[in-house]
Amino acid sequence: PHPPSTALVLLPLTVFPPVIAKNIWLLFNITLVIFDIILLCKIVRLPWLITSVLFLGSGYALLNNLLFGQQYLLLITSLLLGVFFYQKQKMIWAGIAIGCFIPVKYIGILFLMYFTWRKQGRLVGVAIATVAFILIITVWIGGVEVFQSFAAEVFPRHLRGEVQAPYAINFQSWNSLFRNLFLYHEALNAHPVWPSPVLFVVLKNMILWSLVGLSLFVLARAGFKKEGHTFLFHVGFIPLALLVNSPASVSYHFLLLSLPCIFFVKILLDKKNMLGAVFLTGLFILINTPIFPKLHPLVYPRLWLMLSFFVCSLYLFRHDISWRPVSFVRWGLPVLVLFFAFTGQGLRSLSANTEHHAAYWPIDDPRYTNLKQPDVGKNRLVFSALVDDHYAVYSSEAGRWTPVHTRNFYNPALASDDSTLLVETMANGRIEIWISKGQGKEPIFLQIGQSPTWQPDGRRFAFFRDGFISLYDMRQHQWSSPTEVGNGYDLAFSPDGNHIAYCTWDTQGTSLHVLDVRDGRARTVLQSLDRIETPTWSPDASRLLF
Repeated sequence: PHPPSTALVLLPLTVFPPVIAKNIWLLFNITLVIFDIILLCKIVRLPWLITSVLFLGSGYALLNNLLFGQQYLLLITSLLLGVFFYQKQKMIWAGIAIGCFIPVKYIGILFLMYFTWRKQGRLVGVAIATVAFILIITVWIGGVEVFQSFAAEVFPRHLRGEVQAPYAINFQSWNSLFRNLFLYHEALNAHPVWPSPVLFVVLKNMILWSLVGLSLFVLARAGFKKEGHTFLFHVGFIPLALLVNSPASVSYHFLLLSLPCIFFVKILLDKKNMLGAVFLTGLFILINTPIFPKLHPLVYPRLWLMLSFFVCSLYLFRHDISWRPVSFVRWGLPVLVLFFAFTGQGLRSLSANTEHHAAYWPIDDPRYTNLKQPDVGKNRLVFSALVDDHYAVYSSEAGRWTPVHTRNFYNPALASDDSTLLVETMANGRIEIWISKGQGKEPIFLQIGQSPTWQPDGRRFAFFRDGFISLYDMRQHQWSSPTEVGNGYDLAFSPDGNHIAYCTWDTQGTSLHVLDVRDGRARTVLQSLDRIETPTWSPDASRLLF
């Protein structure tokens, strides 16, 4: 999930075409890699070769940051600048550097809390002022509504690990593991190991608050002979504790793990513990190796390796942490209160969500990934899915519709007879519409165009082609005179088949239109600066939902 201020980072790139903008961002990130290595050399005072090997050891995490255009390199640069200026006692610049990345990734609040605990008032004050300045600019450009939407919809779901696919093993975390083990879901998890919502809530919160309590204890009790070592340990331990407690994690998040790895290795080398430094480095490289797709889904290798890194770090620095008994009222009671409070809230939420108002169609095939574009005929559901590196069309009743083929078929449209299927494919450098007349029948070319949508009676279908809407008659095998619409998308026939709702976009925003197929006249229903999409008719064709 991206907070609203994330848009400010990419705003300068909007003046370029998409491919050029992507290349600029890639070049910028490669420059950041070099700059971060230089900063790390100055912070930890290790030879540049060792620092480079450790940082580039993030491997898969670094590659996916570059591949997916993520902003973690920029965030690490901001944090490293803050650490560098802090070491130089330049608190104003340190505060600006740390404050810059808090509105983009709110995990920076943890570092703000840390410096507050260390009584660095000037640094914290400047950081808060920097955050306020960035938020004011974001509100001025994007308005308050986007923050309200983020706070009400995105942020709570992120904390629960439900931003995208809550049961996906790619988002390896305690939440995901316990959800797959204990929570039944008719569509997403029809066969949990042990169906028990209570165990899910209890174990999730038990792990969370135990690790939080232990992490706070370690931060408070860590003390090295060299003050510089204590600071490096603290700054490295914060992202480590965050990653092991994260409600959902993906590969590029683990670029943050490069900080504890490099900082801890620096301390271990200074303490002449070469074996510990090598072991921790090997574990770091293993975590950032894409091994998890090769293992059983419930193995969760990255999660267990991350926990191993956390435990091994505590073991390697066990003599630098004071483990003497502490007051239960000061340490244990707050953790217990938080555990019971969040557990109680979780159980109440489960009780409130026991009723389901949707009918699910189970797809019991683990090969299906990236299910997209479902379409309903009379009694069947079809959808496109990525299987064996190719998109194909599947039926809810009989599995794969399109035969095994090297061509990608997607965006299916099923006629009311439940046997005639239109699909899109890319051929000859253009998007084409192909037709399959029955389950397992080889699709054949029909028309140049895209977004086919059937008329309810199945006699004709509408589609886009070169900025026009056309109707193709299946009986006469010809298409009607097209209606010019410009940049159109999302066709929807009315239940009586007499009208087509569709959307268009231009530099002024998006619009919703209705085309009368009987006389070819179109009228604009609504124009908006916000995106209008997926219009859907009411059963009596009197209203449109979008």
